Amino acid sequence: GVVNAGDLVLLTRAVQGLTTLADDHKSRVDIAPVIAGTPTPDNQLTPGELVVVEHILLGVAKYP
Repeated sequence: GVVNAGDLVLLTRAVQGLTTLADDHKSRVDIAPVIAGTPTPDNQLTPGELVVVEHILLGVAKYP
């Protein structure tokens, strides 16, 4: 799918512990850390995910 600002808001709330994501959502946003240009999921939602999603939104990064 396409990442949008709403995704960033939802992820921010999840990282802060203010909301819980469904398992299918978690698996789609667990994309950090990025090692050598490749997303390496670590089964955690961290501020690293926020940075990667921000980069995608800004067009700085693109991952399959």
